Amino acid sequence: MEMEHKSFVRKEVKPEVLIVDDQEINRDILEAIIEDEFTPLLCADGAQALETIAARRDTVSLVLLDLHMPGLSGQDVLRTLKDDPDLRKIPVIVMTGEQDAEVECLELGASDFIS
Repeated sequence: MEMEHKSFVRKEVKPEVLIVDDQEINRDILEAIIEDEFTPLLCADGAQALETIAARRDTVSLVLLDLHMPGLSGQDVLRTLKDDPDLRKIPVIVMTGEQDAEVECLELGASDFIS
């Protein structure tokens, strides 16, 4: 009896990058920049970001985080992530026009800072 051979195409899984910014235009620009290499996840505020990270803690590879947002600020999100042993391993790159915030963000556990 001859067995039928089936070939399987493996779907490429791109790393997930969470983009957190209250400005839609910024989210759209970053999404367009990374979407070929990564799976972008978009959040408009800190609370939504924390919910998404909690739900996807095993698949989010990186967080691009704005500092100035209504509700939970980027600093609040950083503090929450770095206080959780399971979430502190996720690298966070802070994006802001406020250059004075670099030292504080790095002290709070940000991996890098883009002004």
